[in-house]
Amino acid sequence: MKPDKMTKDPIQTLYRVVHYMERAALALSVLLLTGTAGYLTIHAWA
Repeated sequence: MKPDKMTKDPIQTLYRVVHYMERAALALSVLLLTGTAGYLTIHAWA
């Protein structure tokens, strides 16, 4: 990918970054939820 293509189409680059950040945030929230649920379950049974 040439750098001039990136400057020519900043909207596409922005969408890609936003999409990547959305997926990263979703994965992080899922990890946090499962981690919290697992932690609570372990301590509830202990």
